[in-house]
Amino acid sequence: MKTIQLLLITGLLSLYWTGGLHAQNVRSGDMAPHFTINTLSGKPFSLGAHKGKVVLVNFFSTVCRWCIKELPKLEQEVLLKYGTRSDFRMITIARGQDKATVGKFIRQRKLNLPVAYDPQQRVFRKYAEKMIPRTYVIDKDGKIKDVLVGYTEAAFQKLLKVIDNELSHK
Repeated sequence: MKTIQLLLITGLLSLYWTGGLHAQNVRSGDMAPHFTINTLSGKPFSLGAHKGKVVLVNFFSTVCRWCIKELPKLEQEVLLKYGTRSDFRMITIARGQDKATVGKFIRQRKLNLPVAYDPQQRVFRKYAEKMIPRTYVIDKDGKIKDVLVGYTEAAFQKLLKVIDNELSHK
C-alpha cells in the first residue's frame, strides 16, 4: 500500500514539476481571458474589442521549429481565407521575445500576419505555462471553442473546421 501511495505521489509531483498539471490555464469551454497587447504595426490589439467576432489567437516563438512551420499555414489557410470577413479577427503573439527580434523574423520570412510581441509572457501566462505553438479559437461570445497545442496537419485541418463552424453561426 505504501509503495502505491509513494508511486502516486511521485507521479503527481513529476507532472507538477514538468508543467503537466499546469501547462494549460484555460481549456475549451472556458471564457477567454481578456488582454490588450502591442502589435508590430503599432496598434494595440484588445480581445475585448472583438466581442461578437470569432477570434484566433496563436502563440509562437521565432526559435520554435513547429511554429516556423505553422505560421505560413496560418497566413495561407486562415488569414487569406477569413481575414477580410467583418466577423473574424486573428492575432499571432510572439511569446517571450521583443519587438526587434520578432520584427526581423517576420520580415525575413516575408509573412503578412497580424503579429504582437509578449516579452514578459504576461498574455501567454493567462492562457498557458508552456508548450508552443498554441492556438485558440474563441467564439463570438468570448468562449474558447478549440485549443491546438503543437502542430500536426491533421490537428490544423480540425482547427479550420472549427473556424468554419463558428463562422457559420449567426
